[in-house]
Amino acid sequence: MTAEVLLKTKGLTKKFRGFTVLENINFTLKEGELHAIIGPNGAGKTTLFNLIIGKIKPTKGEIFFKNENIVGMKPYEISRKGIGVAFQLTNLFQELTVYENIWVSVCSNFRLRWNPIIKADEAREIKEKTMEICEELGLTNKIGVKAKKLSYGDQKILEIALALANNPILLLLDEPVSGLGSNDAENVLKIIKQLHREKRTILLIEHNIDAVKEITNTFSVLINGKILATGSLSSILSLEEVRKVYLGA
Repeated sequence: MTAEVLLKTKGLTKKFRGFTVLENINFTLKEGELHAIIGPNGAGKTTLFNLIIGKIKPTKGEIFFKNENIVGMKPYEISRKGIGVAFQLTNLFQELTVYENIWVSVCSNFRLRWNPIIKADEAREIKEKTMEICEELGLTNKIGVKAKKLSYGDQKILEIALALANNPILLLLDEPVSGLGSNDAENVLKIIKQLHREKRTILLIEHNIDAVKEITNTFSVLINGKILATGSLSSILSLEEVRKVYLGA
Protein backbone atom coordinates (compact mmCIF):
# COMPACT_ATOMS: atom_id res chain seq x y z
CA MET A 1 0.00 0.00 0.00
CA THR A 2 1.37 3.42 -0.98
CA ALA A 3 1.77 5.85 1.91
CA GLU A 4 -0.38 8.97 1.72
CA VAL A 5 1.10 12.44 1.39
CA LEU A 6 0.94 14.14 4.78
CA LEU A 7 2.72 17.45 4.12
CA LYS A 8 3.19 19.20 0.79
CA THR A 9 4.46 22.60 -0.29
CA LYS A 10 3.76 24.13 -3.71
CA GLY A 11 5.78 27.03 -5.07
CA LEU A 12 6.69 28.14 -1.55
CA THR A 13 8.63 31.39 -1.67
CA LYS A 14 9.74 33.79 1.04
CA LYS A 15 11.32 37.20 0.55
CA PHE A 16 12.53 39.60 3.19
CA ARG A 17 12.77 43.22 1.95
CA GLY A 18 13.26 42.02 -1.58
CA PHE A 19 15.86 39.39 -0.72
CA THR A 20 14.75 35.87 -1.67
CA VAL A 21 15.40 33.43 1.17
CA LEU A 22 13.33 30.55 -0.26
CA GLU A 23 12.34 30.17 -3.89
CA ASN A 24 9.71 27.87 -5.36
CA ILE A 25 9.99 25.07 -2.79
CA ASN A 26 8.05 21.99 -3.86
CA PHE A 27 8.37 19.41 -1.13
CA THR A 28 6.43 16.27 -0.26
CA LEU A 29 6.46 14.25 2.97
CA LYS A 30 4.62 10.95 3.17
CA GLU A 31 3.10 9.30 6.21
CA GLY A 32 5.58 7.21 8.19
CA GLU A 33 8.68 8.91 6.78
CA LEU A 34 11.68 10.11 8.74
CA HIS A 35 12.92 12.82 6.39
CA ALA A 36 15.90 15.11 6.96
CA ILE A 37 16.23 18.49 5.27
CA ILE A 38 19.92 19.28 5.27
CA GLY A 39 21.96 22.22 4.13
CA PRO A 40 24.65 24.66 5.27
CA ASN A 41 23.96 27.60 7.54
CA GLY A 42 22.05 30.30 5.68
CA ALA A 43 20.45 27.86 3.27
CA GLY A 44 16.91 28.77 4.38
CA LYS A 45 16.18 25.73 6.57
CA THR A 46 14.90 27.66 9.59
CA THR A 47 12.79 29.89 7.36
CA LEU A 48 11.16 26.81 5.85
CA PHE A 49 10.56 25.43 9.34
CA ASN A 50 8.96 28.69 10.49
CA LEU A 51 6.72 28.82 7.42
CA ILE A 52 5.39 25.32 8.10
CA ILE A 53 4.56 26.06 11.74
CA GLY A 54 2.89 29.39 10.90
CA LYS A 55 5.42 31.59 12.64
CA ILE A 56 5.87 33.60 9.43
CA LYS A 57 3.82 33.83 6.24
CA PRO A 58 5.09 33.03 2.74
CA THR A 59 5.44 35.68 0.06
CA LYS A 60 3.67 33.23 -2.21
CA GLY A 61 2.96 29.51 -2.41
CA GLU A 62 0.95 27.00 -0.43
CA ILE A 63 1.47 24.53 2.40
CA PHE A 64 -0.87 21.56 2.65
CA PHE A 65 -1.20 19.37 5.72
CA LYS A 66 -3.55 16.42 5.25
CA ASN A 67 -4.77 18.10 2.04
CA GLU A 68 -5.70 21.31 3.88
CA ASN A 69 -3.99 24.59 3.08
CA ILE A 70 -2.60 25.84 6.41
CA VAL A 71 -1.11 29.10 5.13
CA GLY A 72 -2.51 31.95 7.20
CA MET A 73 -3.30 29.81 10.23
CA LYS A 74 -1.87 30.79 13.60
CA PRO A 75 0.78 28.51 15.17
CA TYR A 76 -1.62 27.20 17.83
CA GLU A 77 -4.18 26.37 15.13
CA ILE A 78 -1.56 24.43 13.17
CA SER A 79 -0.54 22.63 16.35
CA ARG A 80 -4.13 21.54 16.92
CA LYS A 81 -4.24 20.16 13.38
CA GLY A 82 -1.64 17.62 14.52
CA ILE A 83 1.83 19.13 14.09
CA GLY A 84 4.16 18.93 17.08
CA VAL A 85 7.28 21.10 17.20
CA ALA A 86 10.60 20.86 19.03
CA PHE A 87 12.73 23.96 18.56
CA GLN A 88 16.49 24.24 18.22
CA LEU A 89 16.65 26.48 21.28
CA THR A 90 14.77 24.76 24.08
CA ASN A 91 11.60 26.48 25.21
CA LEU A 92 11.14 25.04 28.70
CA PHE A 93 9.86 26.23 32.06
CA GLN A 94 13.26 26.19 33.71
CA GLU A 95 11.96 26.36 37.29
CA LEU A 96 9.48 23.52 36.79
CA THR A 97 10.33 19.82 37.02
CA VAL A 98 10.35 17.43 34.09
CA TYR A 99 6.95 16.11 35.16
CA GLU A 100 5.51 19.62 35.59
CA ASN A 101 6.75 20.77 32.17
CA ILE A 102 5.08 17.85 30.44
CA TRP A 103 1.95 18.14 32.62
CA VAL A 104 1.48 21.78 31.60
CA SER A 105 1.80 20.85 27.92
CA VAL A 106 -0.67 17.99 28.28
CA CYS A 107 -3.11 20.33 30.04
CA SER A 108 -2.79 22.69 27.08
CA ASN A 109 -3.80 19.86 24.77
CA PHE A 110 -6.84 19.24 26.97
CA ARG A 111 -7.65 22.99 26.62
CA LEU A 112 -7.30 23.33 30.39
CA ARG A 113 -4.40 25.74 30.64
CA TRP A 114 -4.57 27.90 33.77
CA ASN A 115 -7.88 26.34 34.78
CA PRO A 116 -7.72 25.76 38.56
CA ILE A 117 -10.67 23.38 38.48
CA ILE A 118 -10.01 20.06 36.77
CA LYS A 119 -12.45 17.20 36.97
CA ALA A 120 -11.18 13.99 38.54
CA ASP A 121 -11.39 11.96 35.33
CA GLU A 122 -9.60 14.68 33.37
CA ALA A 123 -6.91 14.90 36.06
CA ARG A 124 -6.40 11.15 35.82
CA GLU A 125 -6.11 11.27 32.03
CA ILE A 126 -3.61 14.12 32.22
CA LYS A 127 -1.50 12.26 34.76
CA GLU A 128 -1.58 9.06 32.72
CA LYS A 129 -0.62 10.89 29.52
CA THR A 130 2.19 12.74 31.30
CA MET A 131 3.65 9.52 32.69
CA GLU A 132 3.22 7.79 29.33
CA ILE A 133 5.37 10.46 27.66
CA CYS A 134 7.95 10.29 30.47
CA GLU A 135 8.25 6.53 30.00
CA GLU A 136 8.34 6.73 26.22
CA LEU A 137 11.28 9.14 26.28
CA GLY A 138 13.14 7.57 29.19
CA LEU A 139 12.55 10.44 31.61
CA THR A 140 10.87 8.56 34.47
CA ASN A 141 13.97 8.66 36.66
CA LYS A 142 14.14 12.45 36.25
CA ILE A 143 10.51 13.48 36.74
CA GLY A 144 11.34 15.44 39.91
CA VAL A 145 14.34 17.27 38.45
CA LYS A 146 13.95 20.91 37.50
CA ALA A 147 14.53 21.62 33.81
CA LYS A 148 17.42 23.96 34.57
CA LYS A 149 19.25 21.11 36.33
CA LEU A 150 19.13 18.80 33.31
CA SER A 151 22.00 18.31 30.91
CA TYR A 152 21.51 20.08 27.60
CA GLY A 153 20.90 16.70 25.96
CA ASP A 154 18.12 15.88 28.43
CA GLN A 155 16.65 19.35 27.88
CA LYS A 156 16.48 18.55 24.16
CA ILE A 157 14.68 15.28 24.96
CA LEU A 158 12.29 17.15 27.26
CA GLU A 159 11.60 19.60 24.41
CA ILE A 160 10.61 16.62 22.23
CA ALA A 161 8.43 15.37 25.10
CA LEU A 162 6.52 18.66 25.10
CA ALA A 163 5.99 18.31 21.35
CA LEU A 164 4.37 14.90 21.95
CA ALA A 165 1.82 16.30 24.40
CA ASN A 166 -0.72 17.08 21.67
CA ASN A 167 -0.52 13.59 20.09
CA PRO A 168 0.97 14.94 16.86
CA ILE A 169 0.49 13.28 13.51
CA LEU A 170 3.68 14.98 12.32
CA LEU A 171 6.69 15.77 14.50
CA LEU A 172 8.94 18.67 13.39
CA LEU A 173 12.44 18.83 14.88
CA ASP A 174 14.68 21.85 14.33
CA GLU A 175 18.35 20.81 14.60
CA PRO A 176 17.70 18.40 17.49
CA VAL A 177 21.39 17.64 18.13
CA SER A 178 22.76 21.14 17.63
CA GLY A 179 25.23 22.08 20.35
CA LEU A 180 25.34 18.59 21.88
CA GLY A 181 28.35 16.48 22.74
CA SER A 182 28.64 13.03 21.20
CA ASN A 183 26.99 11.13 24.08
CA ASP A 184 24.03 13.51 24.37
CA ALA A 185 23.62 13.59 20.59
CA GLU A 186 23.59 9.80 20.49
CA ASN A 187 20.86 9.66 23.15
CA VAL A 188 18.69 12.19 21.31
CA LEU A 189 19.11 10.33 18.01
CA LYS A 190 18.13 7.06 19.72
CA ILE A 191 14.92 8.71 20.89
CA ILE A 192 14.15 10.00 17.38
CA LYS A 193 14.79 6.58 15.86
CA GLN A 194 12.58 4.96 18.49
CA LEU A 195 9.74 7.40 17.76
CA HIS A 196 10.02 6.58 14.08
CA ARG A 197 9.86 2.85 14.81
CA GLU A 198 6.59 3.61 16.59
CA LYS A 199 5.22 4.72 13.20
CA ARG A 200 5.52 8.45 13.80
CA THR A 201 6.13 10.74 10.84
CA ILE A 202 9.14 12.97 11.48
CA LEU A 203 10.62 15.89 9.57
CA LEU A 204 13.88 17.22 10.92
CA ILE A 205 16.10 20.14 9.96
CA GLU A 206 19.85 19.61 10.25
CA HIS A 207 23.02 21.09 8.81
CA ASN A 208 25.24 18.10 9.59
CA ILE A 209 24.78 14.97 7.47
CA ASP A 210 26.89 12.88 9.84
CA ALA A 211 24.54 13.72 12.72
CA VAL A 212 21.52 12.07 11.13
CA LYS A 213 22.76 9.58 8.52
CA GLU A 214 22.50 6.73 11.05
CA ILE A 215 18.77 7.21 11.61
CA THR A 216 17.47 7.98 8.11
CA ASN A 217 18.31 7.56 4.46
CA THR A 218 15.77 10.04 3.12
CA PHE A 219 17.19 13.51 2.55
CA SER A 220 16.43 16.78 0.83
CA VAL A 221 19.32 19.16 0.23
CA LEU A 222 18.47 22.84 0.62
CA ILE A 223 21.06 25.31 -0.67
CA ASN A 224 20.66 29.03 -1.33
CA GLY A 225 16.91 28.81 -0.82
CA LYS A 226 16.34 25.98 -3.30
CA ILE A 227 15.98 22.22 -2.95
CA LEU A 228 18.73 20.79 -5.14
CA ALA A 229 18.02 17.11 -4.61
CA THR A 230 15.87 14.62 -2.72
CA GLY A 231 16.68 10.96 -2.18
CA SER A 232 19.05 8.60 -0.43
CA LEU A 233 22.38 9.76 0.98
CA SER A 234 24.32 8.07 -1.82
CA SER A 235 22.10 9.58 -4.52
CA ILE A 236 22.38 13.16 -3.28
CA LEU A 237 26.13 12.89 -2.76
CA SER A 238 26.52 11.63 -6.32
CA LEU A 239 25.55 15.08 -7.58
CA GLU A 240 28.51 17.34 -8.25
CA GLU A 241 26.60 20.49 -7.31
CA VAL A 242 25.75 19.07 -3.90
CA ARG A 243 29.31 17.94 -3.26
CA LYS A 244 30.69 21.30 -4.36
CA VAL A 245 28.30 23.57 -2.47
CA TYR A 246 27.45 21.50 0.59
CA LEU A 247 30.59 19.44 1.14
CA GLY A 248 33.07 21.84 -0.39
CA ALA A 249 34.37 19.10 -2.68
